[in-house]
Amino acid sequence: MGDYSEALSILNRATQLGSGKELCWFNKGRVLEGMGLYEDALSSYDRAIELAPKREKKYAIPKVIILRLMKLYKEAIIYCDQFLKQDDNYSTILWNIRGLCLSLLQAYDEALLSLEKAIETDKCEGISTSVANKCIVIARSGDCERALSSL
Repeated sequence: MGDYSEALSILNRATQLGSGKELCWFNKGRVLEGMGLYEDALSSYDRAIELAPKREKKYAIPKVIILRLMKLYKEAIIYCDQFLKQDDNYSTILWNIRGLCLSLLQAYDEALLSLEKAIETDKCEGISTSVANKCIVIARSGDCERALSSL
């Protein structure tokens, strides 16, 4: 509903309670992310992972998104690589984020390889986010004509 202050107040109290703390920290991270408080959101996600290390893969996506938003592209790529060693449902998103981060570091060829992997793992039919991201990276490299023809 957009009342981040109220949500944050409730989650601050909830993180003090006994059970379910990990989920409270995760949700607190989501609220802080919505408020644009990325460093605090990252700390909340890290606290959730600390409390439930077996669920770290579940929290990899929001954490890597925060790293990207903070322009910590190399860190985001390293974190993606940690989870891309495992074949699972999160790989398409991680390959996409990895590719976008590489493109922001102007490593266009490697970025395109990551996005090809995203396209391979993408279960979406038609023009997917992975295909759109590939076009974005091609455009970032300066080849707008090729980007348009890639759709």
